[in-house]
Amino acid sequence: KTRTLAVMPISRYYTPTEIKGMVRETLKRFNIPMENVLASVTDNSTNMVKTANLPNKCLISPSYPESEDEGKEEEDEDIRAGTINLGNLNLVNHMRCVVETLQLSIQDGLRKPGASEVLMRARRISAELLTPQISRALKRRFKYKVDAILDDETSWGSSFQMLDRIVQ
Repeated sequence: KTRTLAVMPISRYYTPTEIKGMVRETLKRFNIPMENVLASVTDNSTNMVKTANLPNKCLISPSYPESEDEGKEEEDEDIRAGTINLGNLNLVNHMRCVVETLQLSIQDGLRKPGASEVLMRARRISAELLTPQISRALKRRFKYKVDAILDDETSWGSSFQMLDRIVQ
């Protein structure tokens, strides 16, 4: 079974070793031995990717060195293999979140000329449709309550929802 064990607020940049410490503490709190961990899924941020690619020594030892050079050869082997080395225990596969990767690709495509201009026009149309006077007129004419949608950068899929609502 897959479970989310913790969601933690992050108010500053944490180093990969600090993040590993948070993972270690969370596993300890739930009495989960490292050998039961098969995979880790992270977003694509640099510190999360570096965290997943740290040699597993830092999960076991809180005093794992932060130095860029110490353990570099072992870390490079782990990165090339796409796994986190757990010594005699097992290997933890690191996977980047496919949904976030897809969303980042979509957002990149929507910034291209043509697509960005269509979205700008759609935002203006949606904003106009949301004005009280036009909104009331549309509701009277079409006899159902459907409001326009404005897209939001932090809400994945909202650009599609905005365009879909305009077409409706």
